[in-house]
Amino acid sequence: MQTRIGFDHYTIAHRGFTAGQTLEFAQAHHFDGVQFLEPAAIDPQLDMRRLVAFRERAEAMGLYLEVGLPSPNPARRSRELGRAVGPGELARELVPHVEAVAELSCRHARVFVGDRHDRFRAECPWATQIESTLEVIERLTPRLLDLGICLAIETHADLTGDELIAVLDRLDPAIAGVTLDTGNIVMRLDDPVEVARRLAPRVRATHVKDAVLAFTSRGLCWQARPVGSGILPLPDILAALLHHNPAIALSIELHPRTYDLPIFDRKVVGLCFSRPASRISGGGGATGRTGREAVRRRFTGAPRDRRSDTLGQPRSRLAGQLTWFSQVGRPDARRDFSRGFFDFRSSIVVTRSRMTCAICKTGTSIVRTLMHVDQSRSRGRR
Repeated sequence: MQTRIGFDHYTIAHRGFTAGQTLEFAQAHHFDGVQFLEPAAIDPQLDMRRLVAFRERAEAMGLYLEVGLPSPNPARRSRELGRAVGPGELARELVPHVEAVAELSCRHARVFVGDRHDRFRAECPWATQIESTLEVIERLTPRLLDLGICLAIETHADLTGDELIAVLDRLDPAIAGVTLDTGNIVMRLDDPVEVARRLAPRVRATHVKDAVLAFTSRGLCWQARPVGSGILPLPDILAALLHHNPAIALSIELHPRTYDLPIFDRKVVGLCFSRPASRISGGGGATGRTGREAVRRRFTGAPRDRRSDTLGQPRSRLAGQLTWFSQVGRPDARRDFSRGFFDFRSSIVVTRSRMTCAICKTGTSIVRTLMHVDQSRSRGRR
């Protein structure tokens, strides 16, 4: 069975395409489909006739169509509106969006609970946000079951792998699945292959990208990268997904973000790790030299080599699977860290070819001819 490779609309949002033009771009560059943020990104008025016409157009072009929904987290909606929004109100607000997903003939919809900041917001504890989000989804469950729609909760740099599994276990499996974002997993410092294997039976949609991590004076920084230019073992991750669902759509998502992950901060360490840095080191706090060295040892298995300003040879399970981009402290490495990203972002056709290579390395029965990438044509569209 042939694996489908498409992209998330956000990847080319900088081009300013309409939804229809996005389909044309996908077809012209030999992609298999498109994932849109939400139905309103296709038609802001959620007009059912226009949504049906759009779905029929995508089908006629031979493209798969995926779509998401606004976040079911009342805390996020409250911040957007500047007033308190309860689970009941948000659930009622989301019903027309869910019905729009059904009109697009999508059987699953990508959602996310929060972002990398939400779990650290003092005004609303992360556990409270999870509980209120679960209440919204539970209120939506009857309508989701009626329409046959599953909410695919994304690894959005918010939930850890354990937290996401705990959320799924509390919901009806008919309406709860996963959107696996391959690049985001390490932002919560999870083992990407282990998480992919644990979540694979429940994955309904994907955001496929590579990523790099590097140490800074505050802890780590993270940056999205095209497949093959980061540190993630994509063949192993994709193998886990394709083993359970060879027909799953692999949607490329790229963006030019570089995120600060201040894991040397005592408050952050307590929320990022299953064991505090003080326990890793056998004593001492999570701040200062002792705490920083403890965190560094957990993810590299060796102290920092201060003479060369690089990290020691990785030995832990996580670091052993990653090739660390470790020379961020040197000026030439800092330049390389951000060099040429927009070139990659503008030419996702190159990323598609690399993904095909990664799929062929999974050891599954997939046979796919590498596409001939017209890089000059792609550059001409920038």
